[in-house]
Amino acid sequence: MSALKNEQEYKRLAGLLSTDEYNLEALLSFAQLAFSLRRHEAAQKKLINYQNKYPEQGEVLFALGVNFKQIGAFKKALVYFLKVSQSKPKTKGLWINLADCYYHLNDYGKAEQSLKQGMKWSENHPVVLNRLAFLYKQTGRQKEAMALYQQLTKVAEFAAAAHFQLATLMQELNMPNQSIAHYKHHLKIRPDHADAYYGLGIAYAFMQDFERAIACYQQALKCSPDHLQSQMEISSAKATICDWGSYEADRAAFEQALVQLSMAGNVSLTRATFDINYFNLSPELHLATAKKCAEQIEQGVSRHVDKHFPPLDQLIRGENDKIKVGYLSPDFREHAVGRLLYDVYRHHDRSKFEIYAYSMIVPEESDAITEATQSGCDHFVNSQGWSAFEIAKKIRQDGIDVLVDLVGYTTYCKPAVSALKPARVQMHYLGNPDTMGASFVPYFLTDSTLVPDEDQKYYTEQLMRLKSSWVASPLPTQLPMMTRKDCHLPEDAFVYCSFNFPKKLNPETFDLWMEILREVPNSVLWIYTPLQLQKDHLTHEAKLRGIDPARIIFAGNAPYLEYLARLPLADLFLDCLHYGAGSTAANALMMGLPLLALPGKTFVSRLGSSVNVAAGMNAWNCSDKAEYLDKAKYWGTHQDELAQAKAGWSEKVKQSALCDIPRFVSDLERVYLQLVKSS
Repeated sequence: MSALKNEQEYKRLAGLLSTDEYNLEALLSFAQLAFSLRRHEAAQKKLINYQNKYPEQGEVLFALGVNFKQIGAFKKALVYFLKVSQSKPKTKGLWINLADCYYHLNDYGKAEQSLKQGMKWSENHPVVLNRLAFLYKQTGRQKEAMALYQQLTKVAEFAAAAHFQLATLMQELNMPNQSIAHYKHHLKIRPDHADAYYGLGIAYAFMQDFERAIACYQQALKCSPDHLQSQMEISSAKATICDWGSYEADRAAFEQALVQLSMAGNVSLTRATFDINYFNLSPELHLATAKKCAEQIEQGVSRHVDKHFPPLDQLIRGENDKIKVGYLSPDFREHAVGRLLYDVYRHHDRSKFEIYAYSMIVPEESDAITEATQSGCDHFVNSQGWSAFEIAKKIRQDGIDVLVDLVGYTTYCKPAVSALKPARVQMHYLGNPDTMGASFVPYFLTDSTLVPDEDQKYYTEQLMRLKSSWVASPLPTQLPMMTRKDCHLPEDAFVYCSFNFPKKLNPETFDLWMEILREVPNSVLWIYTPLQLQKDHLTHEAKLRGIDPARIIFAGNAPYLEYLARLPLADLFLDCLHYGAGSTAANALMMGLPLLALPGKTFVSRLGSSVNVAAGMNAWNCSDKAEYLDKAKYWGTHQDELAQAKAGWSEKVKQSALCDIPRFVSDLERVYLQLVKSS
C-alpha cells in the first residue's frame, strides 16, 4: 500500500472508531497501521480504552505489548505479553516477542525459555529456531548457534542467511576451510551479496591465498561500489604480497576509505586499526581510528558489562594477598610475541605474584614456546574456541588483579574481553603497537623511545614507561650449525638482510636498499619472503631499479632455532623505514647482528630504535635517510673493521637490558604494584 493510501486508510479507521470505539476488527487494523506509521501514542490510547472495558481480550493485550516493545518500553511490553501467555499461549508471534523483551532486559535465560516454549506451542518452527540461533550467537554460545544454523540450511527461506551466519561463526573459530564452503553455498543463493564476497576474501587471505582474496574483494565492489572495507582489504592484500604497481593509489584509497568508515561508524574497524600501521599514515588518523573501533566494541558489550558475573567490588583483596596477574594472548606459541615472552613468566616473584595465562589459540601439537609458557605460569587456561564473554567470566572468577592484553587489535584478537572489564587493572602491551583508543584499557606499557613525551596526545592511555627496556629476550642455547652455503649465500659477499614481515616493506624502503646495493657492488640483500608472490614482485621491483635480481636472495620460513642460527650469517640488518623490527630486532642483536634503524613519527617506526637503545646500540639509530645510506655503505665497504667490532658489540648486548630478563620482570612488577595500590 502506498504512503497516500496508508494515510487515507488510517483516517478512515480513525473515523470509524470515533463512532464505534469498541469495534475490535477496526481497532486491530488501526493499531497495526499506526505501528507502521510510527503513531504509537494514538494506537496506545485506543487500545487501552478498549482494554479498560474488556481487560481479558487477548488480541488487544498482545497489540499493547507490541506497541510498548516497538517504542523500547520492554518492561511494560512484558506485562502484556505475559498476560497473553496465560490465556492464549498459542497466539502467533507471542513467544518471539516475549524472548525479544527478555533479551533487551538482559535476561537471556528467560529469552531462551520463551523461544523453546514457542516451539512447544507450534509457532513457526524455523522462525523461532533462527531467533534462538541468533540469541546463542549474541551471547557467545557459538557451537550451539552453529548447530541450529546447520538445521536451518535445510529450510529454503532460511538457507542463505544460515550459510552466511555459519561462515562468519567459523571464521571466528578459526575454521577457514569450513567458512569458505559456507560462503560459497550462500553465494549460490545470493550471488549479489557484497558482505559475503568480502568475508570469503578474508577467509582466503587467512589461508594466504591473496590472489583469490583480492578477486573476492573486487567482486564485492562490483556488487556494492561503496563497500569501503573491501577497498581497504585490496590495498592491504597488495601490500602483503609486495604488489606495488599502484602503491600510492592503493595507499590513498586505504586512507580515504578509512576516514569515511571512521565517520560512518557502522562497519567494524578492528582489522583496519592494525593495518593502518603498514601505510605510514598520520598519528592523528591512528588515534581517531582506534577510538572509533573502541567505541564500536564498547557498544557491542554494553549490555553485558558487570551484569552476568560478580562485580569487581565483591572481590576483596587482603593486604598481604598475592597479586594475580593474567596475560591474555593467542600467541603463547611459535610466534613473535610468544618467543619474546616465554621466559618472562617464570621470573615473576612468587612471594608477591600469582601468574595466569589465558591462551586463545593452543597449537594442536604443543611446541617449545607453549610448553615453556605453561611451565612458567601458575595457571594456564586453554580458552581456544571460547567467546569473549566466557573468557571474561573466567578472568573475573579467577579474581585477576592485573590483566595484560598481549594482542589488542591484532590477529585472533578479542578486544571485547577487556571491554567487559573483568579485572581491576587493565593494560595492553607488546602485541598492539599503538593506542587502543579505549577507556576499558587505560594503561599502555611502553618506553620513552617508542613514545616520547610530545606524542602523549596521540594516546588515550596513561603511558607506563618501563625504565630498563620495552622487551627482554632470552639468550639461545644449543643452536644448530649453519653455513652460508646452507642458505645459498655467497661466501665472499657483504650480506645485508631484512627478516621483517614483507608487508612492512614499501617502495621508499626498497628504493633505499637498492641504492645501497648499487653503491656496494660486492653485496647482496637477503630477505624474508615466505610466499612465491612476494618473491615474484620483489624480483620485478629490483629489475625496475636496475639491480640484478640474482643479488636478491630469498629466505623462507624456518624452525625458530634454525632461524636464529642463520642470523649471524649476515653482516648487517637493514630495518624498514616506516614499520620497524620488534621481536626480529631483538633476535638479531642477541645473535650478534647489528641493526641499522631510522626512527620515524609513529610507534611502529621506532621499534628497531627502541631495541637498539635497550641493547646499548644507540649509535646504530640514524637521524635521516642520508645517514642511513652512508652508514650502510660504510660498513658494506669496511668488512674487516665491522668483523673486529662485532665481537665487542656482541658481548655488550649480552650484558645489556635487552638480555636481562630478571631486571625486565622487576620493572614490570614495579608497574603492577603501583597500579594495584592506586586502584
